[in-house]
Amino acid sequence: MEKRPDLWHAIGFDTMTAVAKAIGKGGYNADRIRQALHELDFQGAANRIRIDKNDDPQFKIAIKQVKAGKFVVLE
Repeated sequence: MEKRPDLWHAIGFDTMTAVAKAIGKGGYNADRIRQALHELDFQGAANRIRIDKNDDPQFKIAIKQVKAGKFVVLE
């Protein structure tokens, strides 16, 4: 059985895209790659990709449930 791509596939794709972009800009130097990661800001497959000053990815995830036949974002 073939598995269809899901959210985890999209997150993995976005991660590898971010790393590839950072290497493309910073070369193979760890400090320049890290700096390039901090300068990233692009729309990925799953979410907008940004890294804050603490090296943490910044993104929003919405968890939804069905209420009365409609998807509703949980607060």
